[in-house]
Amino acid sequence: MPNYYKFKKKLLEGNIALLTDVIKVALVRNTYAVDPNHEFFSSVSGHQVVDAGYAAGGSPLTGKAINQVVNKVYFDAVDLQWTIAANINVKYIIVYKDTTVPGTSPLIAYFELDPERAVVTSTITLKLAELGLLELQ
Repeated sequence: MPNYYKFKKKLLEGNIALLTDVIKVALVRNTYAVDPNHEFFSSVSGHQVVDAGYAAGGSPLTGKAINQVVNKVYFDAVDLQWTIAANINVKYIIVYKDTTVPGTSPLIAYFELDPERAVVTSTITLKLAELGLLELQ
């Protein structure tokens, strides 16, 4: 999962604490133009999917953990689920620290779904990679 450029700097400065901060995952439409230079969720928030089964701002990660395998460190959490009531299209998965203010909520990482996923009234699960959501080395 590619990181936004300012994420690692904010992490090392102590502005993002992956285990104790509210880290959320947002589902975003294809109207968002990914730019690794984007810094805050306000660049993304207007492009979220709209559905009764998806709360604006996304869902918080739970069961967060830091794991190390040899020389790599992974950030992991419990898989997420949404029960979608209408037809939506999801192009990007966005991970960010939620400060409750989009203009101060730092972006962490993004993942592009290629091709874009169409979801028709069903439960969707975001299954995180076996080793975790983020990898730092």
